[in-house]
Amino acid sequence: MRAGTTWSEYLTSFHSDRAGITEDVLAAATAGGVTPYEWLCEPLREVSSLVLDIACGSGPMRRPLGDVDWVGIDMSANELGRAALGGTGPLVQADAARLPIATAAVGAAVCSMALMLVEPFDAVLSEVARVLAPGGVFVATIPVERPLRMSDRLRYLRLFAALRVARLDYPNRAELTDPRERLARHGLVVVSDERRRFSYAIADSAAAETLVRSLYLPGVADDRVDTGVRVARRWRCDIGLPLRRIICRRATPA
Repeated sequence: MRAGTTWSEYLTSFHSDRAGITEDVLAAATAGGVTPYEWLCEPLREVSSLVLDIACGSGPMRRPLGDVDWVGIDMSANELGRAALGGTGPLVQADAARLPIATAAVGAAVCSMALMLVEPFDAVLSEVARVLAPGGVFVATIPVERPLRMSDRLRYLRLFAALRVARLDYPNRAELTDPRERLARHGLVVVSDERRRFSYAIADSAAAETLVRSLYLPGVADDRVDTGVRVARRWRCDIGLPLRRIICRRATPA
């Protein structure tokens, strides 16, 4: 990030300029014929009450959730605008740390690829727990560094060298290394924590550029990002996207 720029400011600019780019990558990725969004929805098949989509972006979770009551919340007007253009709704522009939802009003909450970013982290977890009914489900996916194939690792090493970064970093990286105790403080009990490698096909230059420009790269100059794009454009392959899915239940009061 430029000196004096916060993560919040960076993300506002990123999602204003590239609304929907995360969806463009993840919707094209699969593992065993399942997209990351479908994987995220699997634990919610039996949910019949309201589902809250936190940091919903352009609304890619709406379709795989099927015929349930759904509301999407996001801070970015541009992301919500793309969701609305696709016919997705209802949508609310709001902060995840101050959810405009009544206490215990939702049966499930989902958060795709944003839990590592939302701040303040504890305030967001507290709000998730507050709006969930006792026994309700919270499911989140986040990016991780494994599992990957050796070929994936070599390509990412070349890409990161071009970008001049050691790794991708996020505000809540440390908190999510082992989040069970942190979640439990807010009444969210982890019932499953697993990882999966999704495959993203880089079939042409456009797919390569979309992948690189979808990465959160605060502090990386535009010319370095352009260099990273040129590196990825040489690839004609599938590359791994390692994701982690955390499933929690809202503790039931004794």
